Amino acid sequence: MKRHILFVGTFLPSPGFGSSPIVYRHLKRLKDWQISIIADRGSVRDLEGIPAHWKIIEAPRHGFGFLGPAYERLPENERPSHIINYFGINSLSACYLSKKWGVPLLILLQDPWEIWARSWIEWYRMKNGGADIILNHASRIWAVSEALADRYRVRNRQVIRIMRPIPEGNSGGFTEWREEFKKGPTAGFSGSFRLHEINYLRTIAAALEKINGSLIVTTTKNRIAKILLWGHSNVTFEEPSGIEARLASLKARVDCVLVPFCFGGAGNLWRSFTFPSKLIEFAHTGLPVIILAPQGVPVSDWAKEHKWLGYLDTLDAGRISAFFQQVKDKEFWTKMAQQSRDAASGEFDPEKIQAQFESELVVK
Repeated sequence: MKRHILFVGTFLPSPGFGSSPIVYRHLKRLKDWQISIIADRGSVRDLEGIPAHWKIIEAPRHGFGFLGPAYERLPENERPSHIINYFGINSLSACYLSKKWGVPLLILLQDPWEIWARSWIEWYRMKNGGADIILNHASRIWAVSEALADRYRVRNRQVIRIMRPIPEGNSGGFTEWREEFKKGPTAGFSGSFRLHEINYLRTIAAALEKINGSLIVTTTKNRIAKILLWGHSNVTFEEPSGIEARLASLKARVDCVLVPFCFGGAGNLWRSFTFPSKLIEFAHTGLPVIILAPQGVPVSDWAKEHKWLGYLDTLDAGRISAFFQQVKDKEFWTKMAQQSRDAASGEFDPEKIQAQFESELVVK
């Protein structure tokens, strides 16, 4: 049988930031595979960057998913040999087709499913046993962290592998020290953010202001962020762009990058199990990456294991100001930057992550 992988989801895998690019990067790197994508009709608007040989199947949502009988009755020679799914995003349909056609189901377990399930029917079925049924049917589960893998009752633990989110990678080289960094640190925050994170940005902006530092924010929610960060004169905003342009902008304009994590409240479910793709992405700038996260979550455990110099487990303004004062020191900055470079060429190397994906893709 020809190697043919079908991604069942609601979004169209595409370049950029977030969940969609993770699937996109894995599929685009596959050689000698037929690629099919089934996605919500509303997401199939811009095909820029989508390889011409990918087969894109548009379908409306209805019922607990959006797969109609026409797709279920595909002739055998058009059916996939593998189905891949981002857990929580139309996973019920992915499992159904895997069972119907007798092909392996491969799950990307990046977040708790509750973050992604949208319709009340899907939520109800996942909550009442559906999540366990899907994961116990899967032939392969790639979990982003041990904590997330341990959250579910998977009887055959042999199907689980830990795999970090695949980044875009490094283009244009790493950032080097510039003497202007001594004047006052300029921290960058880029990507999507949750509203509760605005408190972190306020705290960081205030801490930076005390030492002549500044904050550059780039997000699709700039309009909201500008309102919520009103009054901080050292905060500027940059409109989001493509992934390569955004990384290039960070390397040119800031001397460190922020990866703030939730310290409780609304983001507890999200932060307790997942691993931030921002950390992996921004390590490839070669800039110091500042992780702000509480104790006992996957990214803080990782930071302590790697003796990450840019790890803070507090939102205390005094400690944050003192830390950023250190970033102005060339020797300290260089040590932090080297940690980013080592991570980018080691654990966070997209080629190594892809090699793991491909080696575990064909389940014997």
